[in-house]
Amino acid sequence: GDGRNDILVSVADGYLYDVGRQRTPAPEYVWDTDPVHGFPDTDRDSIESLDTLHGVWAPVPGVTSYQAAVLGPGDVFVTSPAFLDVGSGTGATFSGLDLRVGDVYRVAVRARGPLGASPETVSDGIEVVDRVSPTILLRASPRVFSPDADGIADSVEITADMSDAAGLAE
Repeated sequence: GDGRNDILVSVADGYLYDVGRQRTPAPEYVWDTDPVHGFPDTDRDSIESLDTLHGVWAPVPGVTSYQAAVLGPGDVFVTSPAFLDVGSGTGATFSGLDLRVGDVYRVAVRARGPLGASPETVSDGIEVVDRVSPTILLRASPRVFSPDADGIADSVEITADMSDAAGLAE
């Protein structure tokens, strides 16, 4: 050894951490981005998506890979497993998520190098929004309705088809 005492902590992600000494530096920043709408490298505060988030982060010299996670309200992990190996690049797309309009999500990233994992750097968060109004289409059958005029077709059936990107709640 190096003559110093170490505090080691085992956590739920399966890794053993040396508390007190940072051996691999953390990314300087993590940004929530929206490349689908033209913002691949700009920190965003809102996104229109119900299942996909994106993040980019500052490169850390000498690392071999990065691990990233998505945190939802209350800092609960949305990704499973909590931290995903996202390779050696400085960005990731997280798809297949169950996102809710109005909730804020954050991307957490840690660097992995020969000396272990860095502490996490967490984005400032991105709110899921729905900017598109719902659509409602009404149809009447029969198309001509003449109550008491001729004694025929004195009833009408109205059908409504509703759709919304975020889903409609009754």
